Amino acid sequence: MYRILIASDTHRHIDYVCRAVEAVEKIDLIVHLGDLCADARDLESLYPQYEWIGVRGNNDFWDTGDDERVLERAGVKLFLTHGHAYGVRSGVESLVRRAKTLEAKAVFFGHSHVRTNKMVDGVLCVNPGGYNTMPYPGVMIAEIEDGKLRVCPYIGANFL
Repeated sequence: MYRILIASDTHRHIDYVCRAVEAVEKIDLIVHLGDLCADARDLESLYPQYEWIGVRGNNDFWDTGDDERVLERAGVKLFLTHGHAYGVRSGVESLVRRAKTLEAKAVFFGHSHVRTNKMVDGVLCVNPGGYNTMPYPGVMIAEIEDGKLRVCPYIGANFL
C-alpha cells in the first residue's frame, strides 16, 4: 500500500501536521497544497526522511514553484493545485474539468479551508481543510492499493 499525507493552508500553524506525521505509521509521500510554502519547507527540514511535493497558494506571493502538479503514484494519476485559480469557494466544477483534461483520477486542493472528500463526475475531489478546520485541523490520508484510491481525514487522539 502507498500512503500519502495531505495538508494545506497551514498559515504558519504546522504543529498539527507535525503531530500527524509523527503518529501515522507509514508515509510514502507528504503533499502540501499551498498557503504557505514556507511552512512546507519548514516541515520538510523537520522530516527529511519523507518525499515532499507542494504547490503554491494564493498567499505564496514571493515563492517560486509550481501552481499545479500532476503525478502518478502506485498507478493512480493525481492533480495537485491550491484551487484559488479554479474558484473552489464557489464549487469544484472547473477543477473537475481540468482534472479530467489531465486524465487524473483525483484532485487534491486547498484554499477554502473546507474539508472535502467527494466524487464529482468521476473525479475524487479532496481538500484536507486548513489549520482552523474544527474540531480537527486539516490533514487527510490517501491510500493507494491495487490501483484503487481511498482517502479519509486523519483524526488522531493527539488532536483532542
